[in-house]
Amino acid sequence: MQDFKENPLKAKKYYKQQLKESFNLNKNFKDNFLLSITSEFSDKCKGGHILQALKGILEVGINIIIRGKGTQKYQTYIEDLQTQYPNNLFIIEDTKENIIKMYEASDANIFLNKEDLSEELKFCMERACIPISISFKGLSDFNAIKEEGNAFIIKKISSWFVFEAVVRAKENYNFPYDWKNIQKACIVYSSS
Repeated sequence: MQDFKENPLKAKKYYKQQLKESFNLNKNFKDNFLLSITSEFSDKCKGGHILQALKGILEVGINIIIRGKGTQKYQTYIEDLQTQYPNNLFIIEDTKENIIKMYEASDANIFLNKEDLSEELKFCMERACIPISISFKGLSDFNAIKEEGNAFIIKKISSWFVFEAVVRAKENYNFPYDWKNIQKACIVYSSS
């Protein structure tokens, strides 16, 4: 077992592989950008904006793991999407242990709800999981030219802006030097 405190970047690879094995996920899973969504899907948590962006996110080949919690209308839609994208969309049972596994294995996580965001962000970022988030104290949008930032900010709560932020994160993931810089910035933020 890898310890995030000792070497967060090495631990990320280990936990991504463990998640793949424990949930019997597809063979390409470890090599692709992995997005997690730990928020419950409900109107209160602005789940509709994420749902509207999901199909486009899946179309560009991003693997997504979703916490299996939400209202019935959202669960039905997600289950239908999982049928359409069985190799890219995974629903994981809603347990505290599984949420921890999601943060440990994922490259990024979407945050749209400000409730309890500071605690969730810290938990996410200390595991080198990059927030794709609404604007929040301490988060700074990644700027590739300046090589600084610790998140991908969703500039406006709408499905298009969610999609745009996720695609920006995926594109930066393809540049390992930049991605490691963002991960390191997350780890520094979480320890402050």
